[in-house]
Amino acid sequence: MTSAPARRALRSLTVRGSLAALGAVTGVVIARLLHPEGRGTYAVVVALASATAMVGHLSVDSANVALWRGRREAITANSAVLGPVLGTVAATAALGLASAGLAGPASAVTRWLVVVALLSVPVSTTVVYLGNALDLAGRVGTVDSAALLGGVLQCGTLLTLAATGHLTVGWVVVADFMTMPLSGCLVGLAIGAVEP
Repeated sequence: MTSAPARRALRSLTVRGSLAALGAVTGVVIARLLHPEGRGTYAVVVALASATAMVGHLSVDSANVALWRGRREAITANSAVLGPVLGTVAATAALGLASAGLAGPASAVTRWLVVVALLSVPVSTTVVYLGNALDLAGRVGTVDSAALLGGVLQCGTLLTLAATGHLTVGWVVVADFMTMPLSGCLVGLAIGAVEP
């Protein structure tokens, strides 16, 4: 008979493994069905959004770990405000920098895709902060479920688009970055259940 912490650890490892497998399937579908130009555009958009999200969250979630004891309610409330604010500031700055760099040879489609990807940054920053608060409150299963839901939705959407012959770089970016709000909703709903 395994202990509760061992079961939780096994569940988290299973979820992480499932996410890696879903990511591999997604990567293969994208690599096989998008032309080289589409893969290049997608790579630039993903790199920009990922870098913006990493810089934008300013490692506040790491600081929350040190401050959690005795400040649970304040950290949770602050995370719900800081996530959107810092994410929006980072996305706006990245959009300004990207607009300067994309002014010349980039197509209008590429610029639109950058905007779509950067719209996800405030959401992803908020999900990181609130997910961290849930982790600290012992609600790791909820965070895992939200991540798995997002991965399944993204992969399922891409497989459906591929099967119907509608897979384009635009749809890949939309599927990739717009599944975050759905998993974010699950995290947001669960955060209300964090007990002080």
